[in-house]
Order: sequence, then structure tokens, then C-alpha cells
Amino acid sequence: GKLVILNPHRWLGHRLPVLNYIVGQNDGAALGNRIASGNWVVMFYHAGCGECRRTVPVYEQLAQREVISGRRAHVAFVRVPSGSGLSTRGLFHSPLPLHATLDATHDWFAQTPIVVRLRNGLVASEAVGRAATNPAWVKLR
Repeated sequence: GKLVILNPHRWLGHRLPVLNYIVGQNDGAALGNRIASGNWVVMFYHAGCGECRRTVPVYEQLAQREVISGRRAHVAFVRVPSGSGLSTRGLFHSPLPLHATLDATHDWFAQTPIVVRLRNGLVASEAVGRAATNPAWVKLR
């Protein structure tokens, strides 16, 4: 594989550069086209990241609020694979968000969590690390 360092600060105003590498966690089906349409909040995480484990429930609640209110923003969780083989068991509590992973064609490196807000595939805003732990920065409208 080829090492790819995820740098969301460079993504602002551009098409999310990893869209073509986002696949279903269980079936490997391409999901990038789905995320490239409409309003999305996408959280990139490592299974072993403590900050990510604390942040996932916050974004699951955001997904539930969006569904309950009838709005059209969607939430996706994208796993950044690592060689650790750590499980995501117990990490998620809601089936509402989309669950995906970056494919195995590259070795991915990122400071997580990374959360980006997309509008039709373009990165409208981003937050990394502690800044991503509170979704108050996400302006969905």
C-alpha cells in the first residue's frame, strides 16, 4: 500500500479527496457516491482512539436529532484502518448513521477524530482532535 496522510485543513472548499476510498465495512461496496450527494457530517475515527470513543455518541445523537426533526443532514462514521486490529464492538449504539471504512488500498494516517461537513461532496467545514468533540461548530443550514 501507499501511505496517505489525511490533512483535512487542506480539504476546505474542495471535493472530499477520499470519497473514492470509502466502502462498506462489511461488504466493501463503494459508498463515496452516496456521501457525495446532499448534506453530510462525516466522522473519521480509529477504533482504538479514546477521544473517538468519547465523541461517537455525541454524533450519534446529532444523527438522531436530524432524523427526528425531518431535516436532510446525514451522519456517517468512517473508520480509518490501522494495523492494530482493534474491534469497533461496543463503539456504536445506533443503526441510524452510515458506517463505512477507508479501503485497504492505502496505509492511512490521521489524527482522529476528524469531522467534516459536506455539501454535495465539497468540504464546507472541518474539525480535528478536541475541536471535533463538540458538534456545536457544525452549522447544518
